[in-house]
Amino acid sequence: MMSAPGVREQLWLGSTWQTCLVAITISSVPVLLGVAWAFKRLAPTRLRLAGLLVGVTSGSTVAVVYALFCPETTATFLASWYTAGIFAAG
Repeated sequence: MMSAPGVREQLWLGSTWQTCLVAITISSVPVLLGVAWAFKRLAPTRLRLAGLLVGVTSGSTVAVVYALFCPETTATFLASWYTAGIFAAG
């Protein structure tokens, strides 16, 4: 809110928002397979909820690792695009 109106869009989108979204979603597949295997062993009874939780868990794990290498550090970028990548994996 304190930044100039012309700069707000750049702070929100950054220069790597598409890369961030795709990297988190695609990189979560191996983690998703491992977490799905673990959830299967727990015998879930609500499969849709379990599937969503598997996806969100794998997306969150990959987002933490991706954050170590991402050049964007603004709070709006992280809140917007990391959350979108996590829920895309879910």
